[in-house]
Amino acid sequence: MIVNHENRITREAYKGNRIFRAGWIHLGIHVEEFVPDIFRVRGMQVAKRTMNLLYKLQHEDPTVESLLAATGFFGPRGLNKSGRDFASTLLPYFIYATNSISEYINDQNVWDGFMSHMVEHMVGEPWTNV
Repeated sequence: MIVNHENRITREAYKGNRIFRAGWIHLGIHVEEFVPDIFRVRGMQVAKRTMNLLYKLQHEDPTVESLLAATGFFGPRGLNKSGRDFASTLLPYFIYATNSISEYINDQNVWDGFMSHMVEHMVGEPWTNV
């Protein structure tokens, strides 16, 4: 077996037991020029920050609890400052981006549970999958 840093990361990132299947990373979610104007935030790299969160989620166990913990948006009292900031700036593009990778989700039930909890707690309204 060849152990090389890039190869090991690639194999780890695309294991079949992750939340996303292989190929999602190549859809251009991280490219700022592809972000529709309606989702842009002045002075912020919306695509890069969204991609960073998706990449964090990819490396967690595919359970609702571990995905929610990986966001770092929730504390003992609910939504923390980081979560409120995300909700007010990045959440629309995050939802847009996740809709575009829906065919790459390994476990739709886990993903729906994660999105439902996260969005409901951020916007205060029930989440319905788009």
